[in-house]
Amino acid sequence: MNGKEGIRLPNDERLAELQSEIAQLRQQLVEANEANRPNTALELTIKELEGRLVRKMAEIDRLQRALNSEERKVVELERERELQNKSLLVLHQQLQMERKPQRSSG
Repeated sequence: MNGKEGIRLPNDERLAELQSEIAQLRQQLVEANEANRPNTALELTIKELEGRLVRKMAEIDRLQRALNSEERKVVELERERELQNKSLLVLHQQLQMERKPQRSSG
């Protein structure tokens, strides 16, 4: 025996304490990682849903712009139809005016 065997020095005790603490911290880390797995899955699901939401909102914006454009076209077509109806009414009145003298003289 060299004198150190069988005798625990204060450094050896401190080393054992640190090794025990490291083992506990490793176990806590493993447990934390296992507990975070569901959170990670939820975070991935949330990110996926947020991505889908952004895409849907962009699609809604695009469709809204297209709808607004079509509504402007409808308004323009309604104006054109109204002008055509007025023109037809004037032509119809002119035609009736043309026919009245013919009936009177006929």
